[in-house]
Amino acid sequence: MKVKSYMIPVYAVLVKAGKREVESLPEPYVVPVAEYLAAQEEGTQSEGTKAPDESTQKNSKDTTK
Repeated sequence: MKVKSYMIPVYAVLVKAGKREVESLPEPYVVPVAEYLAAQEEGTQSEGTKAPDESTQKNSKDTTK
């Protein structure tokens, strides 16, 4: 079975909604969907930490001028 890239986010939505378990997906999709979900979760967490870091960098640039 060939993995179709457009199906990875589709299966990910089903998993996040609780309609499917990652283990119940067709075998070729298990790892790509798990990686997709992990990347989404990682991106969500890093967005919250980016803003304070950027403001700290701006303040340090202003004081060094």
